[in-house]
Amino acid sequence: MYMPDLSTYRYGKRGPEDALAVGWLSKEHAFARGPVDGEVLAKLTKLAVNKPSHLTRGIHQCEFCAEEEIFGESPDGAARMLGTGEVWIPGEGVMYAAPNLIVHYIGAHGYQPPQVYLDALRALDYDAWGPNAYRGGGASIALNLDQPVVNDAKKLASAYAAYVAREAGSEVRHEFLDGEVSAIPARTLEHSALIAAVTMALGSLRGGPCRAFVADLRTRIRADDHGPDVGTYPDIAIVCGPALRDSEDPIAIVNPTVIVEVLSNSTQAYDRHGKFKHYKRLESLREYVLVSQHRPYIERFAKVDGVWGAPDGAGPGERIALSSAAAVLDVGEIFDGLVAPDGRVRVG
Repeated sequence: MYMPDLSTYRYGKRGPEDALAVGWLSKEHAFARGPVDGEVLAKLTKLAVNKPSHLTRGIHQCEFCAEEEIFGESPDGAARMLGTGEVWIPGEGVMYAAPNLIVHYIGAHGYQPPQVYLDALRALDYDAWGPNAYRGGGASIALNLDQPVVNDAKKLASAYAAYVAREAGSEVRHEFLDGEVSAIPARTLEHSALIAAVTMALGSLRGGPCRAFVADLRTRIRADDHGPDVGTYPDIAIVCGPALRDSEDPIAIVNPTVIVEVLSNSTQAYDRHGKFKHYKRLESLREYVLVSQHRPYIERFAKVDGVWGAPDGAGPGERIALSSAAAVLDVGEIFDGLVAPDGRVRVG
């Protein structure tokens, strides 16, 4: 998405109406080039990696590179995939909004942001600033760093009720995240085929205490000290025992035992990181499963004694056991008929 530097930021209803765009580059438009002070770039990289705003479901790729995934690493060793969020910083009576790809544009393509932006970065107190020092999407906005925003529970409840009503009449599914609503990308044929294959593999659950729910059932994660209010649609959710509905959302559950997501180019970073972080706040969740849409491979994360461990994976000829649901996913069976001669997953 292209926006000229210092033009009015216009990417949905996010933040102050007078926010200014910086670093929204495109191959079709020339941009300023020149050196950027190393200390300023280091601070910007720390902000992009450690304090991003508006983490999205999709990935905005660099139009100047062939690479699908670009990572930024801050001076403190932290890393994050770029193109998955934004960096907001305050200036004198204004906010500047940039994609977190801006650090890549500077380092790899010689982009030089406007001087007023660089001056604002230089003056910014990194420790005091955070992505929630202001709020967009209908909540209040504070440009004064000394006046943190109070999260208005009534406004959020009203926003969620409006979201539920909107979803009831919408042909497009949306995710609710802390008052903001974003469209969920349409599924590919391969994505849909893999959801169906995993659901069939879970047929062994019939007659037992666990039941699988597919696609159009929401999961609600209430706001707490560790994260925002979330309403989203797992590809597959398994509930062991009675399914508990959210008190404000009749088609949302609050107690999945296992969640399965099929990865795609547009959602894999979010599914692996941001969305998983939200899911981890579900006390009931015991296992999180990621199914590749590009090759025969399945990963499983498990929570043992309250701690999430490293994933175990399975490829062709192997199986993944879902111990909390007493089920097994056979990689060969799930990907049967979906693997092309070149080893890629393809329908038709």
